[in-house]
Amino acid sequence: MTEELFAKLKHSKRLPSPPGVAWRILQLSRSDDACLDDMTQAIGSDPALAGRILRFVNSPTAGIGRRISTLDEAVNQLGLRGVTLMALSFSLISAGRVEVCPSFDLERAWSRSLACAVAARRLATLAGRMDPNEAFIMGLLLHIGQLALASGWPDAYEQVLAAAAGRQHKLLAIEKDRLGASHLEAGAHLLADWRLPECIWQTILQVQNPPPPRDAAGHIHPAHLLHMADITARLLCDLREERKGDIETILLLAGETLEMDEKAWMDFYQQVSADWRAYGQVLSIKAGTDKSFQDLQDEAREQIATLTLATQLESIGIKKQNQELLERSRIDSLTAVGNRAAFDERLAGELERAKRTQRPLVLCLLDVDYFKRFNDAHGHLAGDAALQVVAKTLDDTVRKMDFVARYGGEEFAVIAPECNPPSAASLAERLRAAVKEAVVELHNSRFKMTVSVGVAFAHWPHHARTPGELIQAADTHLYQAKKGGRDRCRLEEELRRAA
Repeated sequence: MTEELFAKLKHSKRLPSPPGVAWRILQLSRSDDACLDDMTQAIGSDPALAGRILRFVNSPTAGIGRRISTLDEAVNQLGLRGVTLMALSFSLISAGRVEVCPSFDLERAWSRSLACAVAARRLATLAGRMDPNEAFIMGLLLHIGQLALASGWPDAYEQVLAAAAGRQHKLLAIEKDRLGASHLEAGAHLLADWRLPECIWQTILQVQNPPPPRDAAGHIHPAHLLHMADITARLLCDLREERKGDIETILLLAGETLEMDEKAWMDFYQQVSADWRAYGQVLSIKAGTDKSFQDLQDEAREQIATLTLATQLESIGIKKQNQELLERSRIDSLTAVGNRAAFDERLAGELERAKRTQRPLVLCLLDVDYFKRFNDAHGHLAGDAALQVVAKTLDDTVRKMDFVARYGGEEFAVIAPECNPPSAASLAERLRAAVKEAVVELHNSRFKMTVSVGVAFAHWPHHARTPGELIQAADTHLYQAKKGGRDRCRLEEELRRAA
């Protein structure tokens, strides 16, 4: 992030900042003359902070093993650096209730940051060569740039969050594209401006492009541990659809980085989860989950199994000729029936077969009546739901050998091989009646739709047609059905006579 961009962000005068006691603690930590007594006095000036420090040192998470009753004892137990980082962390969370853009969930952000902090602390303890208290504050402040952007540039960041909805893995790239910097860069600048130790904000900045697990000397890189802590926090806090792939990733990283097998990781995950809940109680933050790592794995397997089963069920009854089209993704994404490309290919193939076998082929073109009016009145979501209901109704009504496609917009097509004239009239009427009986349900509302149907046919040798000629004939009769009042079928003269 350029200095110019950060200057603009800072100019908003809405950035989060440490409260007065936290500034005093930071100043003491940078002073060569500071001592534990000075730190105790500074913390004691904020009764709420002093209370939280005491609650922390007496919690199972601190692991001290005996009751601490005075602030002096607590500060002595934590040490100068430990109490500095803990006090700063607790102060920031307490003072971090700033005004942000509407889509930024502040409570969830702090809860997730706390999960990242406790995971980082545990990982640092496990890996060694990194101060666990320093790891804690790195985890806590990893995403503080989001808070800075959501409060400093609320309108612009609201648009970023809207663009990133459903694709959180693209958030950093979207931020860079729209704002000129990611929230990790913004956070690093903010922490440098607070004059936090360079090792903290530099490590946070490196998470943007996580380094290899170990450096040239074979030591685990702090930014890599922070990256693992971030993934762990996602598993603890995020919705199932937001943590896709994170289970496999964290197991791989745990094995490569810390030589942990799946069982060891599960135990570690439970420890982090317990720490998260305990810190949440100390800091009055909603934290904790009842789901174990095994539960997350079971959810992921269930999701995969459900998708697999859905795919298998969808494939049952699909005609052999349509398998290749399905594999080539020639399915309309909204309605799940064939798309226009699939229709064009299928019609050409069926006409060739009809010519070869001298058997009749029928084409029905259907148009949803007054669809634009329906869309304007009820919205595009209702319109999409209506098209989905029509498509499913048509697909449920035709024979297995018939083919249903979305021809375009609100138009559908049904190709019916080996369909004689009486059957063509019956098919068209059956399709029209089925759609009229169907119900579109959306947001506790129920809607009804109707369709107009135009029918044409080809039969060799006396009624040979190209695909274009057959479509044109069906479209002509569809126009007649609409002009005649809609919710009706119109057949070619030869079909009507034969029927």
